[in-house]
Formats: sequence, structure tokens, C-alpha cells
Amino acid sequence: MPKLSGEHGKIIRAEGEANAREAVSAYSDGLPGLYLPGTRKRITLRHGMSFHELRQVLMELGFREGRHLNGFQSFQEETSGAMVLLPEYQKHDHVLRIHLNTLRKLLIEKSLVESV
Repeated sequence: MPKLSGEHGKIIRAEGEANAREAVSAYSDGLPGLYLPGTRKRITLRHGMSFHELRQVLMELGFREGRHLNGFQSFQEETSGAMVLLPEYQKHDHVLRIHLNTLRKLLIEKSLVESV
């Protein structure tokens, strides 16, 4: 696996690969690792994951599923006050990248996970 260095979201240098695009595709999920704070327990948010998988991750992080309203469903984590509003996905629907990336940013900002 190539060694990547640089700022979050940007690849400045990919050692051991012909180009950065190949280096990014070498990661199975395309997203940097997330861990529970103070632990090495990995939280997986990967491109192409199903809504069912994402729901399990949210439940593991302490979110509770809220109401379904006007085509959206909500999840809330009481300690941090974090709230996630997603379109009503079906159980096996793939979650859009924009929703995963936005969720990832929220989880980091609310200190619910740590980024590597």
C-alpha cells in the first residue's frame, strides 16, 4: 500500500505509486480512517456503504433514530447535540458520497470520532 502524506482531503505526495489517483484507489474506502476517541477502534464510513450499514455505525456512536418527516429521517446524539438529517434511504440503498463526507465532518467537529 502506498504511503500518503499531506493535508486532510489533499494528497501532496504519494510515495511508491506512479500518481496520486492510483494511490487514492489503493484505499478500500477512499476516506481516511476514523476512530473512537482515545481508542484504536475503527469506525468505517466507506463509499458505497448501504444505509443499513450507516445506521449501524450511527447507533454504535450513540445516535438515536428520530422522526421521518417530509422524506427525511433524523438521528441525534444527545451528549454532543449532533443531529444528522438524511433523505429516506431504503435499507439496501447506497449512501451518497456527499452525505458520507458531510457526516464525517460533523462527527469530527463534534469530537465523536478522531481522524488519522
